Amino acid sequence: MKKFLTVLLALSVIFTYTVGSAFAASLPTLDVQNAVNAKKTEEMKLVEAAKIEAVRTIKTTITSSGLKADKGISFVTVKDQYFTTDDLDKLVAKVIADAQEELDKLGDQVLKTDYADKDALNQALATITAGDYAKDFSAKLNSIDKLSELSLTYAKERYTAVVNGVNLDDYSAEKDV
Repeated sequence: MKKFLTVLLALSVIFTYTVGSAFAASLPTLDVQNAVNAKKTEEMKLVEAAKIEAVRTIKTTITSSGLKADKGISFVTVKDQYFTTDDLDKLVAKVIADAQEELDKLGDQVLKTDYADKDALNQALATITAGDYAKDFSAKLNSIDKLSELSLTYAKERYTAVVNGVNLDDYSAEKDV
């Protein structure tokens, strides 16, 4: 009787394993996940390199109005609009976030498929590319929506400095004799 129960137990384990695995959900393997993450990291490094070059080029145009009242406010020009250097950092961060979002979408597409071999996976990984974010970061900076809203921040700071720089004694109604 013990032998019969042992055999029955073994058969039930085998049956559960074979039938259970037939209905198991197909999830991406750890290797695919790691490959996708590595590819996204590699592409983000290209974006970072393009960012550094673009920011270096833009920062060569840092200017100050030269007005005494500006008190050292400096600005850069992006798409014929003026930005403080802090706002330039915000623009750059937005482009970086957009690039990461795009790479995440492409990575998710690759993870949705099962791959028969390494070649098929490599072909899918080739679709994960930063594209224009890595090739022409400056163009991506210029294409950000609502640039004029950020440009207003510069205008506000500059004109506040100009107004604060006015010496009211220069416009006194009383004359020094």
